Amino acid sequence: MLQLSDCNQTCTNIINGYTCSCKDGYRNVTMDSHRCEDIDECALNSSLCVKNAHCVNTPGHYDCSCNAGFRGNGFIDCQDEDECSVKNNPCLSVNNSFCNNSIGSYSCICTSGYNGTTCEDINECISGQNNCPVNANCTNTIGSYTCVCKLGYEGNGWNCKDIDECMTGNHCNSNGSECMNTDGSYYCTCALGFTGNGTYCADINECTANPYLCQDTEECMNGFGSYKCECLPGYIRNGTICTDVDECKKNQPCDANTMVCSNTIGSYTCLCKAGYQFDSTARICTDTDECVVSSLNNCSRTTGLCQNFDGSFTCQCKAGYTGDGVTCTDIDECNPPANATQPCKGPVGVRCNNTIGHYTCSCPFGYYLDSDGTTCKDVDECIRGLHNCTQNCTNIEGGFTCSCFARFSSVNGTCKQNQTCVTDVCNGTGDCYIDETTLPGCSCNSGYTLNGTSKTQCINIDECSLPMADGQTPCDSIYGTCTDTIGSFKCGCVAGYAAVSDSRTCQDVDECQSGIYNCTQYSTCHNLDGNYTCICNSGYVQSGETCIDVDECEKAGSALCGHGAYCANTLGSYACRCLVGYVGNGTVCLDVDECLLPSNNCSANSTCTNTPGSYQCQCDAGFQKTGEMCTDVDECLKFGSAACGQGAYCVNTVGSYNCPCLAGYIGNGTVCLDVDECLLPSNNCSANSTCKNTPGSFQCQCDAGFQKTGEKCVDVNECQTSGSAACGPGAYCVNTVGSYNCPCLAGYIGNGTVCLDVDECLLPSNNCSANSTCKNTPGSFQCQCDAGFQKTGEKCVDVNECQTSGSAACGPGAYCVNTVGSYNCPCLAGYIGNGTLCLDVDECLLPATTAVPIQPAKTHQAPSNASVMLVSKKLERNA
Repeated sequence: MLQLSDCNQTCTNIINGYTCSCKDGYRNVTMDSHRCEDIDECALNSSLCVKNAHCVNTPGHYDCSCNAGFRGNGFIDCQDEDECSVKNNPCLSVNNSFCNNSIGSYSCICTSGYNGTTCEDINECISGQNNCPVNANCTNTIGSYTCVCKLGYEGNGWNCKDIDECMTGNHCNSNGSECMNTDGSYYCTCALGFTGNGTYCADINECTANPYLCQDTEECMNGFGSYKCECLPGYIRNGTICTDVDECKKNQPCDANTMVCSNTIGSYTCLCKAGYQFDSTARICTDTDECVVSSLNNCSRTTGLCQNFDGSFTCQCKAGYTGDGVTCTDIDECNPPANATQPCKGPVGVRCNNTIGHYTCSCPFGYYLDSDGTTCKDVDECIRGLHNCTQNCTNIEGGFTCSCFARFSSVNGTCKQNQTCVTDVCNGTGDCYIDETTLPGCSCNSGYTLNGTSKTQCINIDECSLPMADGQTPCDSIYGTCTDTIGSFKCGCVAGYAAVSDSRTCQDVDECQSGIYNCTQYSTCHNLDGNYTCICNSGYVQSGETCIDVDECEKAGSALCGHGAYCANTLGSYACRCLVGYVGNGTVCLDVDECLLPSNNCSANSTCTNTPGSYQCQCDAGFQKTGEMCTDVDECLKFGSAACGQGAYCVNTVGSYNCPCLAGYIGNGTVCLDVDECLLPSNNCSANSTCKNTPGSFQCQCDAGFQKTGEKCVDVNECQTSGSAACGPGAYCVNTVGSYNCPCLAGYIGNGTVCLDVDECLLPSNNCSANSTCKNTPGSFQCQCDAGFQKTGEKCVDVNECQTSGSAACGPGAYCVNTVGSYNCPCLAGYIGNGTLCLDVDECLLPATTAVPIQPAKTHQAPSNASVMLVSKKLERNA
């Protein structure tokens, strides 16, 4: 088959062949000009068209079209097209919008209160695009919004002020609760001294809650909602402290007759006075009978008498003694004062014999002592036979006289007959006489008497055994001794007595006065009738043969001395001396109030309190003893957390401490209640946060979708923080105030949580041009130009492979011929093959008329084994 020409545009026949030329708007792409390609004037010159127009290449030429939004001739002038003025305003389909023309385009602008591509209503309340105050609620309306005052506020919505509920009624009706107005609300809180939730309040017993509220001298008294510190019994309020009451000075609570009041710290005691003792049963002081207990009195044990009185006693001397009863000396009754009568009565010669505590009367010879013991009466010797008359006896005062009978005469006191006896018949025991009968008789000598009826036998008279007429013996009948002698008798005295001048009367010997006694130290000689005794001096007691000191203080104790005195033993006695802190004479000792004297050493911050016999320096409340000083007590350190109630902290002060409430608490320090700052306008929680009350404070917790940045809660851009994880596949994240949305991406459809890919290739809406194939992609699609086409703008235009690849497009001996969507490689003249492989034709071997079958050129194929037919040069030329 003969090919006549392969020109794709203009073929011009010439002798022995032909020539190919390109039309206007095309250019050669092969050496032999057999292939013409369209010239893309738009690519070669960007200024071919006017402003606001674009160049569009066409086969062999080009075109200038006004851009979208413009109208006119793209070669001459393109004017802006006002899309908003046309009857079919493109924005008419979008509610709540108006059309806004712009150069070459237009936009649909949403009216106020709307936004988005479809001008949806803006929820200004959610987006924050509202001007409602914080105390008002925002209510969205179509295209706008309104502000309404929140509960607890009043106003027009734009200006809302707090309603003071506490002023409008009794909202808190529990005893002990108080209404507290807050910004926009109120709350009920328990008043100081109460605890509870505000709705129900119970009294706090501060006294049990804190045992250290009051001082040691005070008693805590709980009251309704409060407490008070009252002074303990025995104390009185003095400013802020309680000081001791001196009950003894105030009202004399003790029996003044029997007791002494002694003040003590916070009380007093009643002490029995000297001479009284405490009766524990009757609770009174009763008289001490000092006379019953010898150790309680100092009266002389031998010569004194004790007489008890109420609260005391006196000492008196026994009869016959004189003194104060403690020391008694014998009264010498025999030496009375000059104007006093003698105790012994009788004739001259009556003798008074003094004895210890008494006296005796001794009568002179011829007298006897009457039964009264003090009167001497005459002894009638004649009647008692106490005479020595031989004949007649005549009694006289104090004696007797003898007289002789008639014819008798007294010869040497003996009556003798005037006639003398021839023989002495009396044997010397008497005088012989001749009686009237002329018989001799004997007138017995003194001390003799006639023997019976004999007148001449004189026998010895035993004067000691013969009683006198008054019944007494011739010698001292009490203290005397009688010794008979021949013709007489002899009077003596018993030991301790001595005869007086008449030798018949015995008088006591005063051994004490005469110094013939033997008494030890600390004893005194006391004369007795016929003897003496050694009596221990007052204050001493017999111990064997000696006298030892009596320790009256040890035996009687404090009973010897009065209140405030102590007993000091001395030799033979004792002394009462005032104790330290008392002043007086020992019998009466008064307490010294050292607090009134500058000598008390009470330091600063202390109070001097007088005590019996001393004083005390009591540190003032809030101070403690450190050596001799009163130093401040750090109650905060001493009591620790117990010093103050919950919610308070301890602040030490000089002499005390305070319990201020911690920040976030309110109260009196004893009871501090947590302040719910969330109910107060003072909490600084910003917008988009919630206030949470905590003990003593509060927390501003950002609402969901917000995070803390400084003091504010700002919106969390979840789209940034979570990235692609915020939304599911096929959705994109759109941050909102406090949250986010997940709308489906373009090319996806769903609810945002699940978005499914839209296969746009199945929809008529895909804009793939001719010579392209639609390929679905996740969320979109691609218009892929078919093989042999390339993207130019939105279109797929043929690729001139002969231009892009040049000589490399085809193998040796072939030339490139572009086709729509591909290209061919026909063998050059003189060659034969499939285009991929072209072999040189040896025309010389072919007959002139031989026709050579030609295989069509293949594109993008490997060389084939097509048969080669030889054709003549002529045939080739003619073709």
